[in-house]
Amino acid sequence: VPVNVIPSALQDKITLVYSVSNACVEIDDFGGLTPVKPGTATVTVSWGDVSAEMTVRVIGKTEYADIPAGTKIIESDAFLGNRSLRAVILPEGIERIESRAFAGCNGIMAVWLPDSLTYIAPDAFEGCSEMILYLPMDGAEIALNFAQYYEYPYVRIP
Repeated sequence: VPVNVIPSALQDKITLVYSVSNACVEIDDFGGLTPVKPGTATVTVSWGDVSAEMTVRVIGKTEYADIPAGTKIIESDAFLGNRSLRAVILPEGIERIESRAFAGCNGIMAVWLPDSLTYIAPDAFEGCSEMILYLPMDGAEIALNFAQYYEYPYVRIP
């Protein structure tokens, strides 16, 4: 999982420090995660006094990203090309999913989208042809319009 929490234009100017709280995943020098065994880990990315956390759960060989509450934006290329990612749970409060955030994650089967979304980039899920979007029963107009326009299968849930 490439953990790109800063714009790519700034990445060469900032030194990121990665840490993982559990040996269920390994992290490489570029923030890529490899599932090792079942478990839950908190991945922390820090630069200076700023840090961001993400929870990753490994269930057998299946992996999903549980984005922490308080996150507002899924940055461009955040999970680009992560073929082991199977499910994404975006909490209420997420406002934007930027360009190619999940592009090439062709293993994604399910994505839960909240009502709080105000923008989903047209190519945010490029190449994710097998996924089903789960949307709140009421509201979630941005997510619903996205699913319908790009012909992604979706389910409205209570």
